[in-house]
Amino acid sequence: MDTILPQTPEPVTAEQLRAARSLLRIAQRDLAARAGVPLPSLRRLEGVGGTVKVPPDIVRRTRRALEQAGAVFVAGGVQRQAIPEWPLSYEEKLAQVRVIQAEVKQLPILDPRPVEVMFADLYDENGLPR
Repeated sequence: MDTILPQTPEPVTAEQLRAARSLLRIAQRDLAARAGVPLPSLRRLEGVGGTVKVPPDIVRRTRRALEQAGAVFVAGGVQRQAIPEWPLSYEEKLAQVRVIQAEVKQLPILDPRPVEVMFADLYDENGLPR
């Protein structure tokens, strides 16, 4: 195993980075975006067992993003730490909203009146509860 970044407190290898991403089930494109590194650099970093030179900053940012997602780098390997779920990207949130909108459109309409009319007696002209 070739060390990619010997300056780090605990050196990390390409195999560890690749294993961490796989363990956390994070796509390369998503990891690159979250780490703020170019996708081709991440692919080079993971691709050739640490023999390809990439700027140390790219390794540090990639490692930091994986650690924030729950990876714990140990001697010769990686483990998963139980932490809150990885925050969703804008695109992932938007996709969830669209799924919910489609589900709502399929719900049966019990009262055909607009919501403003149905609940008009609950709120005053300023939108405050009566």
